[in-house]
Amino acid sequence: MQCDSTQLSNPKPENHRHSSTAFRFRRIVDVMLSLMGPVALCGGLSAIVSGCDRTPALPVAYRALPTLALPAGDSSAGNLVFRNECEKCHQLTPGKNFKGPQLMNIYGAKAAALSDYTRYSQALKTSHWTWDQPTLQRYLADPGGALPHGKMLYDGLLDAKERQDVIAYLATLRSPVPISKTVTPQS
Repeated sequence: MQCDSTQLSNPKPENHRHSSTAFRFRRIVDVMLSLMGPVALCGGLSAIVSGCDRTPALPVAYRALPTLALPAGDSSAGNLVFRNECEKCHQLTPGKNFKGPQLMNIYGAKAAALSDYTRYSQALKTSHWTWDQPTLQRYLADPGGALPHGKMLYDGLLDAKERQDVIAYLATLRSPVPISKTVTPQS
């Protein structure tokens, strides 16, 4: 059975009798769909409700392990900066993209390279950037100035020490790509 937003938000029941519990459950799914979209739920909760038997189209993408040396900075302080400034939009778990892409193995990776994150700006896709210390310094200080027409809605991290610390923290986020047939390693 195909999984599409029409099917998930407007199922055609086989019988027209619905219990109040089923109706409430259907309403919860509808609200979740309106917030996250059908692809986020396909293969999960919506599969139970709608009969969708397809998993999400994009496999979880992993970046290759960074090869750059660790930069200077206090990674513990950077962790706190990340939690306060970045975590609202960026997660650290492959496959868990929010407003922005997940950031595991970001340091030393090519920009806009995760195949399971589909909201990169055209400007970032064509930047040919590598997320190294100078690029991250410039971008985190002023995302809009460093990359006009980018999509990151953030005013910038003005404190140079905090930027250095968060870059040191990002550089410590290293996780090997799991061995699996469904994984798509990214460079």
